[in-house]
Amino acid sequence: MKTFVVGALLLIGSLLLSACTTAEQASSDVVNVEEEGITLQCGHRNYVVSQLATKHQESRVVWGVNHTGSAVMELFATENGATWSLIFTDTNSWSCLMSGGYGLRIEKGEKVNLIQLLVEKSGV
Repeated sequence: MKTFVVGALLLIGSLLLSACTTAEQASSDVVNVEEEGITLQCGHRNYVVSQLATKHQESRVVWGVNHTGSAVMELFATENGATWSLIFTDTNSWSCLMSGGYGLRIEKGEKVNLIQLLVEKSGV
């Protein structure tokens, strides 16, 4: 089940990210991309990561590569887990914010499936 959840999340992110990369990647910092009723905020990875750091004090805590190697999933969170953000980045450094939320909690001393926790929190 764990492998299925991780694979499904990476597949969904890859499909949505492919929609982002077909959008006009203008020189502006953030572009709103709409695909099948879903609006994503996308931009160059350096800009997205800098915004997560400066505006939300979030840093990367988890990352993984999709099965084709065409995208990277990254989970950013504050040190205390007060807020979190999930981004997918393609091989051209184009990132889209997939989800975000409040109250990421990691139990110390226990193995935690962060992807499952994300799915439960975000409703993906």
